Amino acid sequence: MDRKNLIVTIAMISITMVVALAVMPAQGRLAPPGNACDRQAIINEAWLAMTGQPYSCGGKYERGYFVSAWNYMASDMAAWTTVYGWYGGFYAGWAAKNPQIYGYYKGMYYTQPVGRGGQCKFFVNLILYRSGADQRLLPLWSAMFSYTRQIDYVKPGDVIITNNGPHIAIVVSVGKDSLGKVTSVSVIDSNAVPDVNFYGGDGQIGLGETIAFHTFTKSYIDSRGYRVYTGVDYYWYN
Repeated sequence: MDRKNLIVTIAMISITMVVALAVMPAQGRLAPPGNACDRQAIINEAWLAMTGQPYSCGGKYERGYFVSAWNYMASDMAAWTTVYGWYGGFYAGWAAKNPQIYGYYKGMYYTQPVGRGGQCKFFVNLILYRSGADQRLLPLWSAMFSYTRQIDYVKPGDVIITNNGPHIAIVVSVGKDSLGKVTSVSVIDSNAVPDVNFYGGDGQIGLGETIAFHTFTKSYIDSRGYRVYTGVDYYWYN
């Protein structure tokens, strides 16, 4: 996605965030209470992970990708302690093992530090927990795929998953045509930005566990086998 289209997409997303009534601290829920506002809380929290500023869309460019500009994981160590305790070091990823050191990290092949969120599932669970929308441990991958529906039903605030990886992401915006059919899906996730020859904190070559924003076409989403995960606590409320 080029910068012009990215700017337009972010401008459209920012309109949906005006529902916020007051600026909250980074540790607080970024939406009014209640299941009816859970989707907005998740969207706002996902953008907070990118920007470090409540109710704002943004980030920074690094090697052609739009990535997080701060240390999201270390900004709420109480939440990190809880979610990391559920996953342990291996399943949380190298960046999540010590967010004070690796949460905002330059590495060998970056020109500037970037915000990291650990492995994709750990990151999404942290977003759900910090937003207050669903503060439970996500099930095993095999169980999650038993609770899905086709991507045509996707809405902002959804969690989408694929067996092709596997991978999981937070939906922050959905593009539709004049007939209301899905044409694109914009997500915020972790550990998806290609980062060849990057050596992580454990010395292993990997994806770098970077928090990033992407917009995917519907055809790409279909080709990767993404589906909407319906097992989150708030899914059927709005």
